Amino acid sequence: MSNFLDITYILLFLLVVNLILFVFLLIQIKKLTKVTKALDAKTLEQISKDLAEIKRRSEKSLQKIGVVKFNPFNDMGGRLSFAAAILNFLNEGIVISGLHNRGYTRVYVKEISSLKDEKTELSLEEKKAIEKAIKS
Repeated sequence: MSNFLDITYILLFLLVVNLILFVFLLIQIKKLTKVTKALDAKTLEQISKDLAEIKRRSEKSLQKIGVVKFNPFNDMGGRLSFAAAILNFLNEGIVISGLHNRGYTRVYVKEISSLKDEKTELSLEEKKAIEKAIKS
């Protein structure tokens, strides 16, 4: 008889837990129904358009940077010259190069485009900076 009572209590406990979970599920379904009713087709369409615009803008924002320091002149110590590539998601952007010598520093900017037919000549350091930016 004791064994029978133990099983009865266990089954009763499981039934109560099951009822509690069922009520919780009904409450969640009711909340979800309210949310889905609030989102009509126009709202969903506007959200979709907004997300597409955010994606389009983020592809054009500058988000990749690569910097290479180097010494272009044999008569001067140190790596004070640099090449810095700043690119967007589409790997378009600019490369800024600064060549430092004892008497001056010259800065150059080159545009990087995704067009394959562009004939921009790049130094080895500028190419390395672009590779670093793409990997970042």
